[in-house]
Amino acid sequence: MARPCAGAHPLSPETCRVCWWCLDRSSKGRAYRQLWSEPEPPGSGRVAASIVGAVVSHASSGLAKASDEEKARRLALCLACPEVVVDGMGEPRSCRACGCRLRIKASWASQTCPRGAW
Repeated sequence: MARPCAGAHPLSPETCRVCWWCLDRSSKGRAYRQLWSEPEPPGSGRVAASIVGAVVSHASSGLAKASDEEKARRLALCLACPEVVVDGMGEPRSCRACGCRLRIKASWASQTCPRGAW
């Protein structure tokens, strides 16, 4: 049985990290995640705490930005991670481990990966 998917990429549980079934927080989304053995996305409270912590850390560091090279290195590492959620263009969008928007988090010098990749 092929996995239903909204993305224009191979339809298999091993390669799909784009489709909205995986991100849908409703009971329908939960049922699809169980069917395809996908992890649950972080809850709203966890995402909010992660974002607040990131903003406080970034502000306390003097709003230091990572270099373009460092940001690119971080995003490349994110793409190789099973926790990444990519957009329709195959670019890293968010992290299932912390819920952060990766383009923003990777650009802040004070931030680290919750899995220790960077």
